[in-house]
Amino acid sequence: MIPYGKNDAFCNMAIDEAIACCVNDGLSPPTLRFYGWLLPSVSIGAFQGSNCIDHQWCAQRGVAVVRRPTGGRAVVHDDELTYSFTANLDNGFFTKSVLNNHKMVNSVFYRALRRLGLEVDFTEGRLDRRGLLSKSLCFASTSYGEVSAGGKKVIGAAQRRYANGFIEQGSMPLSVDRELVAGALRVNDTLPSDCKERSEDILAGLTAISDSVEISNIIDTVRDCFEESFGVTLNPAALTPQEDRLTQQLLLKYRSEGWTHRR
Repeated sequence: MIPYGKNDAFCNMAIDEAIACCVNDGLSPPTLRFYGWLLPSVSIGAFQGSNCIDHQWCAQRGVAVVRRPTGGRAVVHDDELTYSFTANLDNGFFTKSVLNNHKMVNSVFYRALRRLGLEVDFTEGRLDRRGLLSKSLCFASTSYGEVSAGGKKVIGAAQRRYANGFIEQGSMPLSVDRELVAGALRVNDTLPSDCKERSEDILAGLTAISDSVEISNIIDTVRDCFEESFGVTLNPAALTPQEDRLTQQLLLKYRSEGWTHRR
């Protein structure tokens, strides 16, 4: 397990991909990583068009824009706990099914949040919110195995498959800056007038559910639930030398305009 720390948007994505590559190649064990963001940022899905973001608005306010290694739609990162989980497919728990792996991982976070006393739900089917907010936003999309509270999504996650494994990146907002979300994702440009304020219908920060939420408690409880669910011990560790070297190489990609605007 990689302990919690804050980095800029480009470093966060480079670290996640470096870990994923090393796990897929058998150089690193399955890895759970927690992290935060030095500055408000937006991550775009690997296959999403970059025009979903108001780049001028973000640049004027110092909001970094980065393209993720995983799919899905845009996520605005600010006051949140972010995680990545990378595993191979030879442990008996995970398969080549994105849906299966997503549900397996999200079910652990669901149990952890319930253990912390948060009234959250785990949805087996699809929840359709497409009419509520800009389709460029991850939290507006439908999903299986969703963790929600009062019908509001509290975890947004995206995944990428490798030959022998996968990585899932997830965002757990503690609070939601609706002005930041609206400005960065052009929400006010894409919604009819009667939908302008309806981001409150689908977005929820964990502190809106409980005012006693603390990042350290969430991390400790999620770690315990991972260990119980998969019969493993997660030992805190720094990046391996291979992961660190690959991170430095990948930083060149994530900081490049060519990667960010490739679509």
